Amino acid sequence: MDDEIGSIERCSLDGKNKTTIISDSMMTRNSRIVVDLIGGRIYYTIGNIIRSSTFEGNSTEEIQGYVNNDSRYKVTGIDVHGDFLYYKDNWSRYVYKTKTSGDKHDIAAYVYSDYGDVRTYNGKVIKDPCNAYRSINDANKRSTGFHADWTVDVPITDEMLKEDWYRVVSDNGEGMPTSPPGLKRCGTINPIWLKGSGPVKCPNDMSSETEHYPGCNPNFPKDRTSVEVKAVLTEDASFKIGDNDPTPSLIPIFKCEFEDKSNGIHIYSYDVYWYICANIVKKSSNLLFKNIHDAVVLKQSDWIGKYHMNMQPISHNYYYTVNEGESINITFTSTVPVGCIVSHNAIRSQSRQCDLNFYIVRPSYYTYESTCSNGVLKRDILFNADFCGFRLGNLNWKEKKTLEIYGYNDGLYNENNRIAYIKLSTSSNSTYNNIWKDFDMREIRVDVIDKDSTLKNRICQTYNDPHFRTFDGKYYDYMEVGEFVLYKNDIGPFWVHGLFTSCGYGLSGTSCLCGIAIRSKDSLFVLRTCEMISRKELHLLQQPVVTLTPCDESDMSINNTNNNYKIILPIGTEIKFSIARRFISVISIKPSVKDINTARGLCGVPSATKDPSDDFTHRENGPISNEQIFAESWRITDGMVKEQLFVEEPTFLKKGKAVDKHIIVVDNNEKNPNLRTYCACERQASSTNALDEFNSGDCNLTDSTEQCSDSSGSFCINKTLQTDMYTDYVDVPDEKFIESCVKDIEVAGDTTFLTDTVNAMVTSIITELVKTEKLYTQTSIDGSQTLLEYFSSSLCPNNCSDNGLCKSGICSCDERHIGEDCSYNTSSPPTGINVPFHGECKLRTRSCRAINIFGEFLTTSVWCKLRHFQILDNDLVYTPSEEHVLAEYRNPFMITLDLPTSRKKRSVDKSVLSEGYDISCSYDGQNFGKETSIIIYDDLKAKSGDEPDQNTTSSDKRIGTEDTVSELKSSIKKT
Repeated sequence: MDDEIGSIERCSLDGKNKTTIISDSMMTRNSRIVVDLIGGRIYYTIGNIIRSSTFEGNSTEEIQGYVNNDSRYKVTGIDVHGDFLYYKDNWSRYVYKTKTSGDKHDIAAYVYSDYGDVRTYNGKVIKDPCNAYRSINDANKRSTGFHADWTVDVPITDEMLKEDWYRVVSDNGEGMPTSPPGLKRCGTINPIWLKGSGPVKCPNDMSSETEHYPGCNPNFPKDRTSVEVKAVLTEDASFKIGDNDPTPSLIPIFKCEFEDKSNGIHIYSYDVYWYICANIVKKSSNLLFKNIHDAVVLKQSDWIGKYHMNMQPISHNYYYTVNEGESINITFTSTVPVGCIVSHNAIRSQSRQCDLNFYIVRPSYYTYESTCSNGVLKRDILFNADFCGFRLGNLNWKEKKTLEIYGYNDGLYNENNRIAYIKLSTSSNSTYNNIWKDFDMREIRVDVIDKDSTLKNRICQTYNDPHFRTFDGKYYDYMEVGEFVLYKNDIGPFWVHGLFTSCGYGLSGTSCLCGIAIRSKDSLFVLRTCEMISRKELHLLQQPVVTLTPCDESDMSINNTNNNYKIILPIGTEIKFSIARRFISVISIKPSVKDINTARGLCGVPSATKDPSDDFTHRENGPISNEQIFAESWRITDGMVKEQLFVEEPTFLKKGKAVDKHIIVVDNNEKNPNLRTYCACERQASSTNALDEFNSGDCNLTDSTEQCSDSSGSFCINKTLQTDMYTDYVDVPDEKFIESCVKDIEVAGDTTFLTDTVNAMVTSIITELVKTEKLYTQTSIDGSQTLLEYFSSSLCPNNCSDNGLCKSGICSCDERHIGEDCSYNTSSPPTGINVPFHGECKLRTRSCRAINIFGEFLTTSVWCKLRHFQILDNDLVYTPSEEHVLAEYRNPFMITLDLPTSRKKRSVDKSVLSEGYDISCSYDGQNFGKETSIIIYDDLKAKSGDEPDQNTTSSDKRIGTEDTVSELKSSIKKT
């Protein structure tokens, strides 16, 4: 390897024909290289990564080391044998073993010295030959008493035996001879023997301290006794707690228990040795059984400060896997009791003073990035627990304790398994539990297996007049009007309903979306653009009405940008929809892993294998083939009161409690959920944190995911997208979109619905792209942007009309252009301007300090010009000056304008009956559109006959004239 350029070269044995086969700038002089001649690959190390390539330098693959990719952690030794890699790191003294594919990491050996490199011999780990050996059974000819007769016997040879430890099993004796047995003995010509004493066992009538020579004696005791070490509680100093009498405290100790074998013939004395890690920590010699009490007890003071207790799962397994959205259990059982300041049972059972908390610790070398991707916080695992750990009590310390670990749903198609590491620690510093102080536990590794990828290219959509696409890829048209169930998952429950009405435009037999209702548990979001539904008539509202009735703000995350909404449910299901021409042009629903085989409705049933056979699942009759009957079964009829969502108060909101109902307008808000139930346990406590309080603070999730907010014909296809850019990541059904586009053109006679079809296609593409994890890390050819940024920069409508930049499918227009595709010049004013209540504002009804203005607003910056006037007796007078005011943007169809303080003054000669404003709007503050008027008057006075004739307002008289009010002839009723 050339260290300067980071390369591996190949040459002939004479040093000629040198060729560079691998170049890798990450290699250093500390990289280790090994060649697998059988597998035909070269393996080399880079920090915590093991990379491999073919002998030609192709097909490079990576294997992550067992511990996290911390800059301090490096693989220091590597070897290959058969289908396995063996490697050593600078972090521990374990030798790890993994398949060459990197599927699983196991511990192969423990080394007592921190050697840097690794070499394998026969691919085996050396074990204790006293416990691990091969047996040669029925080997009677191998005994010293057997003399071979070569006329009938074949000599035994050991040339075919593999190198290992063997035990000979023979009815003629199994002991190895310790003196020359003679020629032709042991079944061979020249037998071998053990030279020297060796571990020769004493005869049956003799024994010794080791039961082997030397020292065998017929008078040596041959009695045996079983020894057991127990962890128990023993009494210590007494304390008075509250009004209770003083009782002894309890501290844990280790005790050696055995039966005295002394009898009338023999009186035994005992030597007692206590070992920790093969080292003697306490020794007592030549003690009679009656004097042995202190010797058989190991107290904290005998070893604390020199050694630490350890802990391991019951299964002794330190490597686990869990699927996203699913859970595994790791069970612990303590073999050591928990101490207590008292021995009073009432206090022991009720007081937390006698409990010991074990806290989940995420190793410090592991980097936990709480970043946000596609509206979901990035994590790996969660814990279903009351706090980040578990609790052992003084009375129930023997009970099994289980950590339930959930695979976190990150909403991404992960390139590799996510890896998490956990350990346990305790805050105990009390005298009664010093035994637990700084206990040692080897980290546990949990691999999270991606499940989101099973839902790749799975999205439900309804758009235009309307076309439907199910989760598993079936397409159909259904054009009835009414309320229908698009999606329903009862685990929440989570519902999405659509409201369909006439499309107008003379398009008979079609229907368009004018409402969406989303129920998440006990919260409801409703947006509707129609006042009522009809097969023939169109009853659109002047602006969409949004109703949000939250029970818990964590029930859904809502993001709104102009006409586009994105709502994420707690289980990770995404609902996106857009508004165009005062209709909902497209609704897209991206399922989560918890929707698999559980969600139903017009979107079908998302299966684990993209099986469309059950997509037309009838509400009551199961899968059927008739799409029209299937769709009709999901209609919400008048009798389905409990399921109706487009009503004033749905039944589920009336659960015997007062519901704070209110209508709000969602103004580009970003909501961060506050969830409860699961524990993240990612933060590490400092020395000043109260651990009990600290480790309960991360337990605020309600599901195994957490939402967040990012700050971030041929005619049809030619007008849309270059879809071949995304074929490696998204399955774009071009032909289906083209087919629906052609149908729409045939029905409408023009391209009215083309933009909606493009929007549906863009939504389906970008929904898949933002879930593909590798696109966040891989960069474009020039390295200037990630692949996600590169791809999404081509997903804006009309390529932003060449008047702006495209980012993540959204146009950022230059200062002179606005609109979703930057096609509208700011010099053109807003259109469709009108005011509520026909321009009347009654002072007895409201303050008239502000007014809502309806219209179509393409940007959040809208200027209004106000011209103030007064209506006098048979006259109308304008205030000389005019005012320009920046309105408050509420949504794409409404702005709010604060009116100046009333200027109405009464003169001696003329009485002011009312006042008002002519209002016009502009995007650039210079070019204003058509005026509309608001008249402010005292309605109580109007009842006495002074109400102006509202059938003739300044805006009515403006048509075809330059000056609105100068042409106005007010008709004032007189009493």
